[in-house]
Amino acid sequence: IDAVYPTVSPSPRDGWVATDTSEVKLVHDLTDARWFGDGIALLVIGARPYEWILETDDGSTGWTVQGTLDLSYQSSLSYARTGRILVASGGAAPAGYLRENELAGGYVISGGVAAEIAGNGAGFWGGTRQRTRLELTEIGSFPASGSDLRLVRPSGLLVVYAVAFLGRRYVRIRAASGATVPGDAYRAGILAVGRVV
Repeated sequence: IDAVYPTVSPSPRDGWVATDTSEVKLVHDLTDARWFGDGIALLVIGARPYEWILETDDGSTGWTVQGTLDLSYQSSLSYARTGRILVASGGAAPAGYLRENELAGGYVISGGVAAEIAGNGAGFWGGTRQRTRLELTEIGSFPASGSDLRLVRPSGLLVVYAVAFLGRRYVRIRAASGATVPGDAYRAGILAVGRVV
């Protein structure tokens, strides 16, 4: 698990891989109550699942959720698959613009099945403007079409500003159990928590 800390393993490629999708809890004990300043950040690189929870505790009142990082780009999208290529289908409403390979290393979920994204073209998902296409690393049992597609980014940043950080001894990064991910195991390249200055 030390591989998720940039000071130990600066490359997200040398990350940590769990054996399954059990709940993950990484607790930082700061020895005594610390002031975090006006904000705290959670950086997640090369991570699965798509939802990471940042919590704090003063050692006596229990864990308080400070924020949740959702790596989902968009969900409930209509699509069709030809081989390893996914495209928007039907009257899919356009989501935001995607730069080329912005989702590479992320993954898609549909019908309870997940698959890793090898790359994507520049453009919009749906609409009449330039459309993006996704290429999967492998198909497996991924459905040929659907209207429940979730696009998940490989990385993200959560910044939380609050005065509730006064006197916190523990900081915890948590991922709930049972999320659908490629390979049926959680992983992370980097999970870093720090003060926003």
